[in-house]
Amino acid sequence: MTRTLLLFFAITLGVGLIYGLQLIGVLPETTKLLNRDELAAIESPHIVFFEKEDCSRCRNMKKSLARLLEEFPDVSYVLYDVDKDQVLMQQLMIFHGLEGSRKLYPVIFVGESVVVGEGRTEELALRTAMASCQSDGCPSPLDLLDASR
Repeated sequence: MTRTLLLFFAITLGVGLIYGLQLIGVLPETTKLLNRDELAAIESPHIVFFEKEDCSRCRNMKKSLARLLEEFPDVSYVLYDVDKDQVLMQQLMIFHGLEGSRKLYPVIFVGESVVVGEGRTEELALRTAMASCQSDGCPSPLDLLDASR
């Protein structure tokens, strides 16, 4: 009974806090509480997308990703900024044997695949990797990196 009551108060407080932040304009009204599956998708996304601010290639591939996510709704993703998360990107590049490659953005890790740059070929590679993730499942690039340590 005590646990149930505590859980009720915690949920009520969380919902009230989100609602209050929406009212004062800190959070958009579309903010919602995440369920366990949604939280797991954030912690272990199928796609890790590194973008650079003011990068037209990155914006174009994000548009492609948005279209593909409609086709492959079970594939989860997370966006990172190249400048703010450079260490993580370098670790993933080293893990995939790309440590010496020239700097071209965006860099998109999908399961065990990597897509670098923007264009029709890269969009096709992204589509292929996402289709494989949706049909066969794929590990999170972040989990692969953690497992290698």
